[in-house]
Amino acid sequence: MLFIGANVVLFDKARKKITEAGKSLDDAQSRNNMIQRKLKSVEEIDRGSAEEILGIADMVEDYEEE
Repeated sequence: MLFIGANVVLFDKARKKITEAGKSLDDAQSRNNMIQRKLKSVEEIDRGSAEEILGIADMVEDYEEE
């Protein structure tokens, strides 16, 4: 009987961990969906414009000369 009781405890612990993992995956999927929605409005710009906006055009030119 002790063996059966121990199995029940192990199964309950395993079930709890699986439920926690499922919730974690659900949360990650929700965050991923939110990020994907935000990224839909992102536009791509060319490298030169990006460097100019970021104020790094001179630094990039200096680096490329080395």
